[in-house]
Amino acid sequence: MISEMRQHFEEHGWVRLEGVLDAKKINAYKSTLDRIASGIWRK
Repeated sequence: MISEMRQHFEEHGWVRLEGVLDAKKINAYKSTLDRIASGIWRK
């Protein structure tokens, strides 16, 4: 994690646990959020 990101996390009081989110998981979450935002799951 780059220092700017660490600083942002600290400013908001967030905790980042090493190894919890890897690039594969993050990309899966982003893809799902993009699909939701595009309306693909709307009824």
